[in-house]
Amino acid sequence: MEPEWLDRLALELPDAVVVADGQGNLIWGNPAAERMFGVSTADIVGLSALELLHPEDHGLALASLESVQGKELGSPIELRVKSGTGWKLVELIGANVIGKPPIDGLVWSLRDLTDRRRWEVSTNDIERFRSLVHNSASILLLLDRSGTVESVSAAITRMLGHDQELVEGQLLDELVIEPDRATLRSALVTVVDNDMTAPGPTVVEVALRRRDGATPVPCELSIVNLLDDPTVNGLVVSAHNITQLRSTRDALERLATRDALTGLPNRTLILDRIEQMQRGSRTGEAGAVLFVDLDRFKDVNDSLGHRLGDDLLRQVATRFRDALRESDSIGRLGGDEFVVLVEGAGAHNAETAAQRLLDSLAAPFSVNSDARPQLTISASIGIVSGAYSSAEDLLMDADVALYEAKAAGRNRALRFEPAMRGAFRARIELERDLRLALTRGEFFLMYQPVIALETGAVRSMEALLRWRLPSGQVVGPDAFIPALEESGLIVEVGAFVLHEACRMTRTWHVLGLPTAVSVNVSPRQFETGTFVEEVHRALERSGLDPTSLILEMTETTLMRDSRESDLRLAALKDLGVRLAIDDFGTGYSSLAYLQQFPVDIIKIDRAFIAGTAIDGPSAALVHALVELGNALGLETVAEGIETAHQLSRLRAEGCHAGQGFYFSYPLEAADAEFFLAAAREDVIAAGHDASLSS
Repeated sequence: MEPEWLDRLALELPDAVVVADGQGNLIWGNPAAERMFGVSTADIVGLSALELLHPEDHGLALASLESVQGKELGSPIELRVKSGTGWKLVELIGANVIGKPPIDGLVWSLRDLTDRRRWEVSTNDIERFRSLVHNSASILLLLDRSGTVESVSAAITRMLGHDQELVEGQLLDELVIEPDRATLRSALVTVVDNDMTAPGPTVVEVALRRRDGATPVPCELSIVNLLDDPTVNGLVVSAHNITQLRSTRDALERLATRDALTGLPNRTLILDRIEQMQRGSRTGEAGAVLFVDLDRFKDVNDSLGHRLGDDLLRQVATRFRDALRESDSIGRLGGDEFVVLVEGAGAHNAETAAQRLLDSLAAPFSVNSDARPQLTISASIGIVSGAYSSAEDLLMDADVALYEAKAAGRNRALRFEPAMRGAFRARIELERDLRLALTRGEFFLMYQPVIALETGAVRSMEALLRWRLPSGQVVGPDAFIPALEESGLIVEVGAFVLHEACRMTRTWHVLGLPTAVSVNVSPRQFETGTFVEEVHRALERSGLDPTSLILEMTETTLMRDSRESDLRLAALKDLGVRLAIDDFGTGYSSLAYLQQFPVDIIKIDRAFIAGTAIDGPSAALVHALVELGNALGLETVAEGIETAHQLSRLRAEGCHAGQGFYFSYPLEAADAEFFLAAAREDVIAAGHDASLSS
């Protein structure tokens, strides 16, 4: 009875049982083993146990086989065994009954762990997934085909304050702000129309409402269609808060398209807007572009420094914005260049817009910490309208018109005309030639004597700039001085004139030819912050006595910024140089500023001397100017004396000195030296004759 019971037990066990000899070759297996391995009992006999194991588990099995042979019961191990449907995970435990009939071998029991392990892993994954969903920073939602929320993660409460249970059963678009609902609905339709094979999720940006009505949260929704997946059967939506991302993106966009100093659109953005406007002009919608450049802004930077220059640019940008209509747009190209777009039907009012910009600069600017208005600046504007192939081409013509506005006197706006291109090219070529002339040393000085009208003695020499071309031709100042002024080269060329005049005059002094030298100072040169230092350097390098240097400036130059002029003139007087007002009578001619500025000499403009002017209406003015000079203790010098009659009249008026073709044409340095030597001999001879007569 007992053997019969044992046989029945072995056959009915759910676990596979096999018997192997000492080398691991199978000699018997129960029906469960047949089911596990997918091999009949008859075919099991004779197989090596290693043939049924996964190759990676052979080492573990051999170690277990060796171990069990030294003891009655082995330790349980997990192995993978071959089955008819693939690999199965089993728990194996062996018993050593070798030498114990009737079995005389190794008995192995194998329990299938595959389904249990899958359940364990599945259970762990579900719990892990639930934890991830619950704690995710993003809101995860499951929607049905209509867009109704079937389930939602706890992040809906953390991010928006909504209760999960109250959200479930609502349409998702009820959580979206009104302006973005159409965008969401369109995205949901697109997702539903695509099957599960559509590449990637559909992504859309919308703002989600907060429960307390506070500022909505911008979110990126990633929507995946899993309606055909039986385990999901819905639309899976992930909503990620992109407030920081949008802020960063906006900041990057501002860096790419906005001017850092003024906050205005930068060159990239303004060129794009011009291109858009041009596309409109080709379809019949007219538009105009204003190219604005501040006049002599470089002088502001040079005299006040770049920090205050930047502050001025910010103030200018604010005034320009305030002066324009909402439909107009403005950008900064760079430096002191701005561009204004007058769109659509307002293009015919481009000149009006330009005038508003000019008018906005009329009031003085505050550029120091005391915030007192103290600096005035103007602008020149080029206006362009019509169709162009590119924004760059349009700006080139606008630049041409701008250049013409500056050449016409600045502080004005001019509309582009095709004829301007030729004149512009000529000016550009002239500026290039002038730069080359400076580097090649083609500039040189001529000198015109200033004579004491009463005695005929040489009082001084006026240094006059000339340009000698490589061909030998000499170019007069009227042909190139305006270009030097406009380009800013006048500052470098003016420094050359100053140094060369001081050097030459000192040379004459060494030769026993004492005289003073007068040098013309341009407005741009005078307004640079380094002008006084440049004068000091010229005197120091040449060794010239400061009292032998006369600086000539026009009335207009001195009145451009009287406060700064006061400071510079005082510093020049401290050096010991003399100051003269050139072309006196043609500018402000104010007694108040003559008393204000520490000038020594006034030069009466040639227009009051030439031709019959000295006997006509100008005679009274000449008389008044001489009397004014005498009353203020100033020396008066008449320009443009060409006849003995003019000399006689000026002597009669009491004018101190004069210059003009009557005495001498401008002379090159060698001829000027000869003139000074001859004048000295005349003085010596006159003195000798006087001593003989006495």
